[in-house]
Formats: sequence, C-alpha cells, structure tokens
Amino acid sequence: MLKKVIGILCVSCIVFAGAYLVMEREVEPEPAIVDSPKVIAHRGANDRFNESTITAYKIAAEDGVDALEIDLRMTADGALIAMHDETIDRTTNGTGNATDYSLQEIKELETSEVFGEQRTMEEIPTLREILETFRDTEHYYIETRLVHGELVMEEPLIELLLEYDLLSQDLVTIQSFSEESLEKIQTLAPEIPLTLLFGKEKFNLKKSKDV
Repeated sequence: MLKKVIGILCVSCIVFAGAYLVMEREVEPEPAIVDSPKVIAHRGANDRFNESTITAYKIAAEDGVDALEIDLRMTADGALIAMHDETIDRTTNGTGNATDYSLQEIKELETSEVFGEQRTMEEIPTLREILETFRDTEHYYIETRLVHGELVMEEPLIELLLEYDLLSQDLVTIQSFSEESLEKIQTLAPEIPLTLLFGKEKFNLKKSKDV
C-alpha cells in the first residue's frame, strides 16, 4: 500500500440561509494544503516548442516554473527517453511504438511541430540528457509506466537519479497511473514523494483514500 501520495483536496463550502433566522459562528480556518499554487511544465513549454524536448524544457526553466514534467518511455535496448505517447507517430517524423526502436534508431528521428507557419525539428532526448542539462537546478516531476505490462523502468530510473544526486536534495516527484510502478519506486527509494494518477472518468475516491 502506498504510504506517500501527493493529492489534491477540493473543499466545497455550503452556506445555509434561512428566511427568518441566520446563525453565525466563528470557524477555525483550515490550514492551506500548499503555501501557493505550483506551476508544473507539462512536457516543457509545449506552447512554444516541440513537447518533451531539451529546448521546450529550457524555455520552461527560463520562465521559472516549479517543476519540469517528463513522461518516460523505454527503448528496445533499455534507454529511458522523454516521450508521452506509446507511439512516436504524433510528435516525430517516424512511426510505430517507441519500445520497438533502439536508442540509436530513436536518435535518427526528430520531433516535428509547426508553430505559426514555421516547422521546428529537434531530436528526442533521453532522460540522462535532460538531467545532464539541468542537474540540480530544477525539480523533476517524472511519470513512470509499465513496459509491456512489466516493471522494468523503475530500477534504471532510480539508479540515474542517484547518479545525479537528486534524491538527497528532494528534487524529484514520481507520478504514475500504475500503482504497481509506484509501489516498486517506494521499495527502491522510500523518500520520493509519489502521485497516483487517474484517467478521465476513472477516478476512484475509495482507492484514493486507501492509499
């Protein structure tokens, strides 16, 4: 069972008003969940450059965001890359599943997007390249997932984060739709804050409270 899960609590205030009677009482304010809202750059500054690229993350970092959000996929030879979709069709000049490509083959492709009337191209980055670029200057909000239904990206991910000494500095949060992946992460590195994600129309309040 997950012990450390970051959640968002929505509180509704209902005011009962009577036609002839108004009851007032002092209520102790609830403590704030956070001091201020956090800005997380989902796939980088994807409003201005190709999503999940070094340039998109640099733009977001220059804007002073609180965290860089990185969706992970794993190549056929075990490299962790920044890629949201299961396939590379939407964001690159290639086709097919990311897991069917070796890292060398992935590097022969480029992300491709049009902003205004200009097409921009940039290679698909590995997680290592992103960490090498920013090191301890940013907080990383990383999404894990199962690979062909297996827990295979968690160990190399933790090894990489330890190599860059990010865990001891509290610079990483891990999110996932997979409870199994988060449980594996918790076993490997209990200190990492975790976020359990729910798909659209799949939210389960009981499960949220249980974790």
